Amino acid sequence: MSVEELEDLLKCAVCLDVFTKPTGLSCGHTFCLECLISVQERAKNAKFPECPLCKQKFRAKKSFYWKQSVLAIALIELLRTKTR
Repeated sequence: MSVEELEDLLKCAVCLDVFTKPTGLSCGHTFCLECLISVQERAKNAKFPECPLCKQKFRAKKSFYWKQSVLAIALIELLRTKTR
């Protein structure tokens, strides 16, 4: 796998940048923590915001309840070492 392919896999579908604090939803999709907070804030009238990709509803939570993706964090670190 090339560095470019790895970078594409690690891009957030909301901000289109490599994940910052990659955080997963129960549907399995991963986004930047700040992007998830933004999605939740934009849907503040909805009790259950939707995943930006699959539209599965997720329980609105405070950010510290979401799980950070350990695998994505490790891959981002690998990507950073390859692009230096």
